[in-house]
Amino acid sequence: MATICERTNKQGQLIGYQAKVRRRGEAPVSKTFTKKSDAERWARQIESEMEQGVFVSRVEAESNTLGDLVDRYSREVAPTHKGAKQEGQRLAQLRRDALCFRIVATLKGQDFANWRDSRLEQVSPGTVIRELNMWHAVIETARREWGIHLPSNPVSLVRRPRANASRARPRSSGRHLRDAGRGAVPTMLRRLGRLADRRSADKKGAKAAIHMVSAFAARQRLVLGQVKVAEKSNEIVAIPRLLDMMSVEGAVVTIDAMGCQRGIAKKIIDK
Repeated sequence: MATICERTNKQGQLIGYQAKVRRRGEAPVSKTFTKKSDAERWARQIESEMEQGVFVSRVEAESNTLGDLVDRYSREVAPTHKGAKQEGQRLAQLRRDALCFRIVATLKGQDFANWRDSRLEQVSPGTVIRELNMWHAVIETARREWGIHLPSNPVSLVRRPRANASRARPRSSGRHLRDAGRGAVPTMLRRLGRLADRRSADKKGAKAAIHMVSAFAARQRLVLGQVKVAEKSNEIVAIPRLLDMMSVEGAVVTIDAMGCQRGIAKKIIDK
């Protein structure tokens, strides 16, 4: 059963209408409106949901701000995570945003889309993606564990920006690999270095790990070639063999100190 009561201030002036809905088996709910028609409409909606057995209290969502959720997440959830320090710093940054003053029930996907566009003018797309994921985690935790009823997580509706091209995963087509190997990209940064495959060691058989000299295209994030370092030898012998397999014309080459021999340097210049 629903009742509508007038609300007055200390001077007896009418300031609004309070709708109350009581039904057996359900906790009483109430809400105050400026207009009587809004109070009646809300009361009919709540009664209908109770009759259908689909009523969910919106009190928490309508009384808490997004900032309240961020604070609780910072206290109860973030400290249990492995990267608690970094997550705490990210939450502190979000807590200063104007969105934290909004009532949770009023938040929409468009609010976070506008926030995304504004934030992209200040930081990188990667940072925006991480912060959007943080918003999503806070709201999703509140929906699932804290009784904050929302039809859906508004952040789930927001498109994530594309990461910087320099950080994107490169194409792996055959043509791309061939072009990289031939030095078709003159600004390529190539790195020569020695790596040990620890998984290749056999302690029981007393076999040491295999050591490899690799050529790595930093910008394309591609391994261009590898040569195994012979036993009782080092990369000084293996690097020239690796250089014979590839072209470094027009490329900037970096190398470890072990490889800075006159013969190796001359071979790189000649190629």
